[in-house]
Amino acid sequence: MVAMENEPRARREARASSFPAWARVLDTAIVAFLVLAASVAVFGGYRTRLIGVRFSLTSAPLLLLYFAATAIVRHSLVPREPVYHRLWQWARTYVASDAFAAAWSMFVTTRLAVLVLGYLAIWTIGYPPQTPPYRLFSNEVFNLPVRWDAGWYLGIANVGYTWDETALKDWRQQNVAFFPAFPLLMRAGGRLIGERPVIAGQLISLIAFLAALVYLYRLAREVLEHHAPASAIALLAAYPFAVFFSAIYTESLFLLSAVAAFYHFHRQEHGRAGAWGLVAGLSRPNGALLSVALAVLAVQNWQRESAALGRVRGLMAAAAPGVGMLLFSAYLFALTGRPFAWMEAHRAWGRTYHGLDWFGAQRFREFVDGFYHNPAALPIDVMNGAAVLLALLLVWPIVRRFGLAYGIFVLVNLIPPLFAGGLISMGRLTSVLFPTFLWLGEAIPASRRPAWVAAFGMGQALGAMLFFTWRPFY
Repeated sequence: MVAMENEPRARREARASSFPAWARVLDTAIVAFLVLAASVAVFGGYRTRLIGVRFSLTSAPLLLLYFAATAIVRHSLVPREPVYHRLWQWARTYVASDAFAAAWSMFVTTRLAVLVLGYLAIWTIGYPPQTPPYRLFSNEVFNLPVRWDAGWYLGIANVGYTWDETALKDWRQQNVAFFPAFPLLMRAGGRLIGERPVIAGQLISLIAFLAALVYLYRLAREVLEHHAPASAIALLAAYPFAVFFSAIYTESLFLLSAVAAFYHFHRQEHGRAGAWGLVAGLSRPNGALLSVALAVLAVQNWQRESAALGRVRGLMAAAAPGVGMLLFSAYLFALTGRPFAWMEAHRAWGRTYHGLDWFGAQRFREFVDGFYHNPAALPIDVMNGAAVLLALLLVWPIVRRFGLAYGIFVLVNLIPPLFAGGLISMGRLTSVLFPTFLWLGEAIPASRRPAWVAAFGMGQALGAMLFFTWRPFY
């Protein structure tokens, strides 16, 4: 796997061009038909709408017929490298890689610990005096992922987006504030497993986080010293606010798409970088700002791009996150008449920019008020503030070590939400700032790394107990 990842770009392109792109499309269709047929056979058929068009999937034999016909056409025209062989080779190579081995151990250790701690906290600490705002299952194991913002994503996955003009005037929260990539995946995945979007959402978060760790290890191997990649993913997985990678939240998907976009940009694989960038732009409000960092990478790559077409491809890939945001805005314009309704809806969560002077005065008042009137919230505010301070202090070292694009990525994910909403959820937002973990993975001496991981892990244990017992951890 290492040899495949480090081979020259010209050789990779020559190897890829030897296998027709249309054959890859047919291979994808073959797998899709087989998966859909299995889903319909096990869980029953279902009907859905996509862009206003109604689709009906109720016949497993018909889907198997499509599968067989596509397979015959594909293997008649391109008899070499059958699809099952290609899938097996990819899976075997992926699992055997050092990146997967390092990521898998950290993934299992930290994600299992977070979920077990959350479950035990329910029975030892218990819920606050008020009952949980909502619950879908009586069994606490099945109900564990249903916490806080998960309800919004489940609502979008089940019934789609809704809009109420009066809610905007009354500062009531609406689901248009949440971007569509994650809930749409929940809807699709939930239907494949028998209308179970909760299970789909949990699996998507966990699988995306595992894939993000693999990508981060690969990226770290290209830009860091030998032992630092494992340290970088260990620090990320143990980070106090990494608890959200085990929840039905967008953190895992956004982290995966952002790291993958950077990784493929480094390898000048603009198509893949653009595809992941589009996912990032559709994942969360500030995902569009990833375009700024990718544009810097595109310009830096111009020295290695001899052809003008390569430079254009780089700029097009860099624009993909912004295109994702514009696509969602266009949909909201058709739904509400307000293309940026998602931005307006965030006011109901207290995210409104008032200016730099107001920001400083308000944060000081909140901190002082915490000592006298709301001491229970003070520790969480301190953790959020410490996370932001650490990330900001590392911006300049990150720029010096990895380049301007990495520092810009940190800033565009910190400054807008910080000045619009203060410390609310800022710790959670720092969990996706992978350049900070790359820098820490290399800068922390090897003898002190276990202590850092242990300290981070203790903070994440506290976060898991608070989060899963419906106590604010934001």
